[in-house]
Amino acid sequence: MRDEDLFKFTRQQPFQPFRITTTIGETFEVRHPDMMVVSRSAVAVGNPRRGHDDEDRADTITTLAMIHIVKVEPIPTSSKSRNGKGKQK
Repeated sequence: MRDEDLFKFTRQQPFQPFRITTTIGETFEVRHPDMMVVSRSAVAVGNPRRGHDDEDRADTITTLAMIHIVKVEPIPTSSKSRNGKGKQK
């Protein structure tokens, strides 16, 4: 993935939460544009505090090499509750 392509996801208006998938199958959800910093060769993803509604505050940060990002996809938000456990309609 190119850094320019990934950067566009953080600047969409209105912001659309998205999921990053790596070469080893790990996934990282970005639910707020301030929870990710993109450089040429890496991306820093903020991991929110568990059990809190602070989607714009990171508890930890994971750094991913850009070459290991294989997929970026929007997270559907309309049919599920905020915690992802809602039922689809």
